[in-house]
Amino acid sequence: MFYKRTEIRCCKSSNSPGLLSKIGYHVTCLYIMSEGKMKYQVKVAGKLEQLLAGRYAHLEVPVKFTAQDIREFLFGFDWDKPWKKDYLDKQIDRYLITLDHISGFSEETRVLEIGAMPYGFSLLMRHFLFSDVQASCLDDFAQSGGQNINEVVEEFISRRDNISYELVVKNFNMEKDPWPYNDETLDLVVASEVIEHLTQDPMHVISEANRVLKNNGTLFITTPNLLSLWKLNRMFEGLQPIGDPFYRLDSVYNRHNRELTPAEIRVLYESGGFDVDYIQTLNVKKKNIANPLRFLFIRLLAGRINDRKDIIFAMGVKKGSVRDRYPTTCQLYK
Repeated sequence: MFYKRTEIRCCKSSNSPGLLSKIGYHVTCLYIMSEGKMKYQVKVAGKLEQLLAGRYAHLEVPVKFTAQDIREFLFGFDWDKPWKKDYLDKQIDRYLITLDHISGFSEETRVLEIGAMPYGFSLLMRHFLFSDVQASCLDDFAQSGGQNINEVVEEFISRRDNISYELVVKNFNMEKDPWPYNDETLDLVVASEVIEHLTQDPMHVISEANRVLKNNGTLFITTPNLLSLWKLNRMFEGLQPIGDPFYRLDSVYNRHNRELTPAEIRVLYESGGFDVDYIQTLNVKKKNIANPLRFLFIRLLAGRINDRKDIIFAMGVKKGSVRDRYPTTCQLYK
């Protein structure tokens, strides 16, 4: 991939007093490491959020689009509800990184994005990468399962450059209904910030993705990382670690119901008949660290930083049928 994997290593000193000495760590400086080789030394100062939590994801190789390109494209459309525009504005950096992850596929790739509302990322894929993009929506009325599958054509007309797209959207309950797509007809299924919204059966999603994908087709997932340093820090603050945990009267799906770990994502892939290409975590959204000393303590206890960043990015390739419909590993099913 196009990302440098960086981690922080502590340099030991026999003169470091206080709490850190008591737990067996002696920290006087931090080293930022890249690919196992020391690049430069940084004292504990300056951009603490990057020193403590790891570097933010950034593109190492220039691509055909930038964050500004994404912003201008998305906000050329008139969004019918204020929350959609606000949501899209907060996702620009993640969209850029996600587009880069899937930019190696050919333009003719047949793509389905599940849980795509408000369809901003579907439009980005259609505009920048692929000629055939479909979408599905897990909406409020589709909660019961089995009765409410329907298809609509959403039209998006931009005020800029005479751009317009029609997007075929099928509404159904992705964790209960058989997906309304034929067997082995798709090349790529994208589940971006979706799986954490499910309530009962994520393996139904993985199993149906397996069914509709061609052999050697790809399932790409992004989802919040339950084991991130930021979530551990929130627990030390006495707060709910799960993002968007609010009880909702409108829908059980308009909140995060269970966030997952990198190990759990691996179990879902492997149980679902996929070989894992990669699972990595990346910091995408910039956050402030209110208590650097506490965050440093958490960072030292957490160990290797590779699985402790904010968002999980994962890619798996279909290599056969579902291997385990209800995996009990990692307490996924009981």
